[in-house]
Amino acid sequence: MKTKKWEELILKSDDAYFFHSPFWAKIMEKTYGFRDSTKFFEVNGKEILVPMMKRKQYGFNFLHSMPFGYGGFFSESSINSGDIKSLINEIIGCKNLIFNFTLPPFSDLPLDFRNSSIIELKDSWDNIHILPVDKDFEYIWNNKFKKKTRGAIRKAEKNNLYIRKGESS
Repeated sequence: MKTKKWEELILKSDDAYFFHSPFWAKIMEKTYGFRDSTKFFEVNGKEILVPMMKRKQYGFNFLHSMPFGYGGFFSESSINSGDIKSLINEIIGCKNLIFNFTLPPFSDLPLDFRNSSIIELKDSWDNIHILPVDKDFEYIWNNKFKKKTRGAIRKAEKNNLYIRKGESS
């Protein structure tokens, strides 16, 4: 039930990426040992979806906003900064916790953490993935991916990860 509702909400959102999907959560579970902790929260009368993963590391449980991707908050209603503050406080409770939340590029979430117990840390990207669009797949596969990366992709395919060419609408 949760997965179907999650998928439907993500498909409707203009701000959602593949990294917000239940499929990405399954990849994180099977490949990296994370556990799906995605949850719908009730905040100020709004139902808000937060895709998250959990993994035990160094003897602690760490909560991540979709690892190796972007985090996000999704609702059929508009979400304001107060909703996000309430939501984050509900997620972390009274624990001292670093909640690493990577926003998608050009995100316009209304984040304002002044006068709260939440500290916003800004970081900069130190890498970006760029692929030439004037070359075909074979060229990119053979010339842009390292041998180790191609081997990891083949291993993922053998373990039922499907890779398909995207379609534009």
